[in-house]
Amino acid sequence: METVKGYPLVRAAFEALERDDWVLRLVDAKTVLGMNAIDVADWRARGAVEVLPAYDGATIDAFFDSIDVLLFPSSWPESYGLTVREALARDVWVIASAPGGQAEDIVAGVNGTLIGLSAEPDELVAAVTALLDRPDRLAGHVNPCKSALVTWQQQAVTLLELLRAAAGSWPAGLPAGRG
Repeated sequence: METVKGYPLVRAAFEALERDDWVLRLVDAKTVLGMNAIDVADWRARGAVEVLPAYDGATIDAFFDSIDVLLFPSSWPESYGLTVREALARDVWVIASAPGGQAEDIVAGVNGTLIGLSAEPDELVAAVTALLDRPDRLAGHVNPCKSALVTWQQQAVTLLELLRAAAGSWPAGLPAGRG
């Protein structure tokens, strides 16, 4: 429910939506700690608002299969944005704030929608409404930029190269990486 993650923006935008043809699924990441942090009982929204427990390696595909759009309206330029990349890898459209790592793999109008880091609710309402007005845009959506997503293996190789360059040479006694 943190402001920096966009919770107040999402709440204000979805309470302002003047239609009921949507379901908002909020992931409560604190369930992994045995807590329930999100309570939507007092939301004044026309559509349905559901709270889901955090997903893990066994449930991640089911989660992304259950959504058409991922909202990632951080008010901070994130360093990476793994959740966004997980969605894009699974052909899920993303609405995210920019700039920041969360926006790096989004091509506006192609695989997602970008809003500002300090977006007001009407900007998010407009982005959501544009998608609700064009359900054909999401039906069968395939991310045409998916092949450009960096895999964890590619990232590991890049990190290894950076570490080797920073160290000047690979320390003796450590196994050599593959690159």
